[in-house]
Amino acid sequence: MLSVAVALVGALLGAALVSALMALRPIFPKDDGLVWREEFVGGGSGSRHSSAALPPRPVSCAEIPEREAALTALARRKFRAVKVAVDLTVAAISVAGLVLLLTLLAS
Repeated sequence: MLSVAVALVGALLGAALVSALMALRPIFPKDDGLVWREEFVGGGSGSRHSSAALPPRPVSCAEIPEREAALTALARRKFRAVKVAVDLTVAAISVAGLVLLLTLLAS
């Protein structure tokens, strides 16, 4: 019984770690039709500093709502991953507390 509970704690903490790393990982919109990815990663010419020499591309009013929608979707995914990580961590701490209580009662 105790070994199963300890294995469950390990699995929950591992899943929480994976979810936290997913929240930290940089994510770009899945829609490749949006060309503004270069503004975040520094251009596509291979040089890190080449985009600093170029003037910024003007943003049309039609692109702003789709940028806001894409960034909102990305933020929701990040917050969902953080929420899952916190929930899994709380569950792992609860199970670890139960393991300690069972160990104390069994001895």
